[in-house]
Amino acid sequence: MLELIALFGVLIIFACAYGIANPQGLVRLVEQFAGFGGYLVAIVVRLVLGAAAILAAPASLLPVFLHIVGGISLLAALALIMMGGRGFERLIRWVAGWESRLLRAGLVLGMLFGVALVWVTGFA
Repeated sequence: MLELIALFGVLIIFACAYGIANPQGLVRLVEQFAGFGGYLVAIVVRLVLGAAAILAAPASLLPVFLHIVGGISLLAALALIMMGGRGFERLIRWVAGWESRLLRAGLVLGMLFGVALVWVTGFA
């Protein structure tokens, strides 16, 4: 499970790095997944990350961190289910309307989160 968490972390780092370099490119890419298929993928990714984080927590360098990440991820999946596909599309449109500076700031925080996920696995 730690390998899966590290993989999520690396993917988050690369996605955020791309977005920092090209925020509008990342927005266009995400907008392509704003339909029902993307909505389902978003839910499944959060469920998998949440379950993997909780299961991997005891073997990690900081179990409480992965327990919190797992819980938040599962709650985020539940929130997506409750908002529905149309709400998901509205959320994407809302974020797509942010200024590049604000997107970059959020992506820097996302990149730090990805680094934390890799570090906590001990693979860093």
